[in-house]
Amino acid sequence: MEDVKQLQGCAALAPVLTMRVNLAREYTYLYQALKEHTSSLPFDLKQFTFDDYRWASSVVMSRQNLVPVEADQGGHVQGHALIPLWDMMNHEDGKLTTSFDTESGTTQYRALRAFSRGEQIMMCYGHRSSCDHVCHSGFMLSGSSTDFMLLKLGVGKSDPLFSAKSSLLQALSVACSGDFVLSADVSAPEPPLLAFVRINAMTEDELKKFLQDPSLCGCLGAVDGVVSDSNRKAANSFMMVRCQLLLRCYPTSKEVCCRVTNLRLGWRQRLSLALASSGLGALQCHDGPLR
Repeated sequence: MEDVKQLQGCAALAPVLTMRVNLAREYTYLYQALKEHTSSLPFDLKQFTFDDYRWASSVVMSRQNLVPVEADQGGHVQGHALIPLWDMMNHEDGKLTTSFDTESGTTQYRALRAFSRGEQIMMCYGHRSSCDHVCHSGFMLSGSSTDFMLLKLGVGKSDPLFSAKSSLLQALSVACSGDFVLSADVSAPEPPLLAFVRINAMTEDELKKFLQDPSLCGCLGAVDGVVSDSNRKAANSFMMVRCQLLLRCYPTSKEVCCRVTNLRLGWRQRLSLALASSGLGALQCHDGPLR
C-alpha cells in the first residue's frame, strides 16, 4: 500500500482505493468458491494469489472496450470486447481515429498521423485525465496538453440564494453540485466550470437580472463573457480558496514530488508520485480561472 500512500490528498485516491477494494472482494469471493472444490482443481489453490489475480484483472480491464453488439430484441447495445493486436497500440495525444462499422461488425482504425517504417504505431485513447490513464491503463503522460482533473463543487443548500442559483444553473444545463473539469490550460477554463463559479458568486440582484432575461445567460460560460467586476473578483476568490484548501491536503509540494520520482523506487510508487505531482501542478496554476 506504499504506492497508494503517495496519493494522499490527490483526486485519484478515491477511485484507486475503490478499484483495489473491488478487486479484493472479487478475489475473496473466487478464492472461497474455489476452496469448496479444491480436490477437482487442476492447480494448487496456494498458487492463486491476490497479486496474480490483480495482475490478470488489470490486463483484461486495461484492454476491454465497449463496442455495439446485436441485442436479442433487435438493434444494438454496448458490450465489452477484447480486440487483439489493436489493443496493443500505445497512446499518443491526438484525434480519435477508431470507429466501429456495424454493417461488417468490425473495429476500424486509421493512422492518426504519418508513421515512418519501423516506427511504433500509436493511437489516441481519447480525451482522458492523468487519473483516468493511471486507473484504467496503468500509465500517465507527463505534461499532456489535454490533461485535466475533476474538481468537486456545489452550491450550499443552506445558501439563502440556493433556489435562484440552482434555477439559473439548470437553465444552462449545469449541475448544482458534482465534478467539474479543471483544465491544465488556465487561459481556457471549461464553460460549465466558468458558469458555475460566476453564478455561485452572484448577488440577488444579479441573479434576478439573468433569470428575467435568459438571452444574457450565454455569456456566463464564455471567457470573454460580460460580467461585473465584483462578480469576477468574487468568482476568482472562490476558486483561489477552493484550490488552496485542496493544496493543503497534499502531504508534499510539486517540487518534492519531482525530486522523489528520480530515486530508486518501485514503478508503482513513481507513478503515484507523478500523478500527485500532476494534480499539484494543476491546482497551483489555478489562482482563479477568470483572467
